[in-house]
Amino acid sequence: MQNDDKSMKWKRYEQIYRIYANDVYRVCLHYSQDKQKAADDTERVFTEFYHEFEDAESDQFFALLISKAKSLAENK
Repeated sequence: MQNDDKSMKWKRYEQIYRIYANDVYRVCLHYSQDKQKAADDTERVFTEFYHEFEDAESDQFFALLISKAKSLAENK
């Protein structure tokens, strides 16, 4: 991947993060009832998401992120 492609990917990812991070955090907090764990889990969700978001449709980002957050919480 060229630098311009990486830069564009990162900018898009940051935009998605800004849009959905609070929602993902709230789901994580709901399940964990612990603010630090919720923050850590939110980071984990977005780290996993970074590696696959280019293959997903943009109208599916919210559902995918929330599904990942719930799955992470249920597996802990």
